Amino acid sequence: MIRVAPEARAALDWAGPVVFLESNLLSTGLPAEDARRALAGMTDAVRAAGVVPAVIGIVDGQVIAGIGDAEAERIIRSRTKLGPADLGPALAGGLTGGTTAGLTLLLASRLTPWPVVATGGIGGVGTEDPADVSADLWALSRYPGLVVCSGPKLLADARATFEWLETHGVPVVGYQTDRFPRFLLPDGPPVRFRVEAPGDAVAVWVAHRRFFDSSLLLAVPPPVPAPPELESWARAALEAARREAATGAELTPIFLRNLAGLSAGWTTGANIELLRMNAAVAAGCARALNQGKTR
Repeated sequence: MIRVAPEARAALDWAGPVVFLESNLLSTGLPAEDARRALAGMTDAVRAAGVVPAVIGIVDGQVIAGIGDAEAERIIRSRTKLGPADLGPALAGGLTGGTTAGLTLLLASRLTPWPVVATGGIGGVGTEDPADVSADLWALSRYPGLVVCSGPKLLADARATFEWLETHGVPVVGYQTDRFPRFLLPDGPPVRFRVEAPGDAVAVWVAHRRFFDSSLLLAVPPPVPAPPELESWARAALEAARREAATGAELTPIFLRNLAGLSAGWTTGANIELLRMNAAVAAGCARALNQGKTR
């Protein structure tokens, strides 16, 4: 059901450290050239730690763990985001697209009971409609994984997202922070627990897994300080996106494009650096798990 690249297969067969990466950053998360740079930065950061990166994507209705350059280009050209609810139609219809954090977690959990996943920002609870809950949250509550991210994306309500996760048994642990980041902003709601090193995060995850099948969300603060204008840029970008988007699915990519324009590219560069940092933290966690360093 899942085609696994030889390098990733060898690591999984021999219980080696692997970090799974989502591919929606290729399809709708960033412009094509920036997406290539972001993915290269993430995979380089994982390899620098002696860990195997495995980018999950769907090409012609085939789930692939460890996509190559040609498959990445197919996903970039698809401009299609695929979440958990899209999996059946995508497989049956032979579709090509990038997997969201939630779908990446779901698929990675089919390959190993201890998947480590790196992404940028997760989907969350909508700021205006509390019924608008991202499938990323459902996946985190249902499938096991250590998911490294920088909190919910700017369009989500960080406080409501944190409360949803806590209610559904998903521990949110700050990585060298006492706050639940808001993607490019570090000033989200306070978290109850923090860790200072990857081994500490893995120790919490191992303890959690004794009783739960849900994921642990490791929240990493953004590495680049945000300019004070960011929130006003975000409001303007959202208003413009609402006027332009024909469907709800189009809103986020248009919002990100508008935000990049208003910030003269600052948000794109910060996003790329954030993705690289999260991949590096995830690689440290994968190594700690592989080496049994959980204290």
